[in-house]
Amino acid sequence: MGKYIIDANVVLLAGTPVKDIPSDQLLCAQKCIKFINNFVTKADNILVLDAEGRIMKEYRGLYSPDRKYIALAFQHKEHPPIVEASDSKWWGIREKMERCGLNIRFIDETYIKEKYAQKMGH
Repeated sequence: MGKYIIDANVVLLAGTPVKDIPSDQLLCAQKCIKFINNFVTKADNILVLDAEGRIMKEYRGLYSPDRKYIALAFQHKEHPPIVEASDSKWWGIREKMERCGLNIRFIDETYIKEKYAQKMGH
């Protein structure tokens, strides 16, 4: 795997009880669980965090701006990918991010594309 910036929604969805997950998100949740499991079981994986602790605060539910992920990916010398699960606005900015040398890794690309299309009225 490698170095990753993991959006809090990946962790949140992986830890949500199945009974509380909307049916259209179940497959995405399963993929989040698989990603997290693979991430924590491989010794060479590294979670990239910001020095200010904003990402940890978001993991604890105390912080919410998404810009911190973009700023961290941009400032990090290796530009690690941002792992995203359920926030469809990331689908809409992925091409702009790529032009800046940044990459978003979607846990479930089919799910996120459908959610983005619904949000944009397509």
